[in-house]
Amino acid sequence: MLPMEYKPSELADELGVSKETVYRSFLPDCPHRKDKEGSIWINGKDFSGWVITALMARKDGTQIDNDHVYCVHCKTIVPFTANIKRMSKRGGLIGYGACPVCAGKVVRYLKNA
Repeated sequence: MLPMEYKPSELADELGVSKETVYRSFLPDCPHRKDKEGSIWINGKDFSGWVITALMARKDGTQIDNDHVYCVHCKTIVPFTANIKRMSKRGGLIGYGACPVCAGKVVRYLKNA
């Protein structure tokens, strides 16, 4: 990315994602600033550095087994038991269950039999 400031819509075009993805997934954590009018500006060089740092922090080498799932509520890897199984709109099998730690809903794509 160039060392210039991007609006969220310009960053979305540059990355090939939707503007909503920038607002929902990037803005809560990435470095940005608001001007007097309330417009949001993201420095391309700072954003690139943030992406590299964020990706490296998640690469701890831990892999999730087929009988486990990552719970986004308590941020732990927990055993997975599908209480409900449904077909997705695209024909994939999805299993729904509950986290044994926090009782939050966990979802995992399953292999079709």
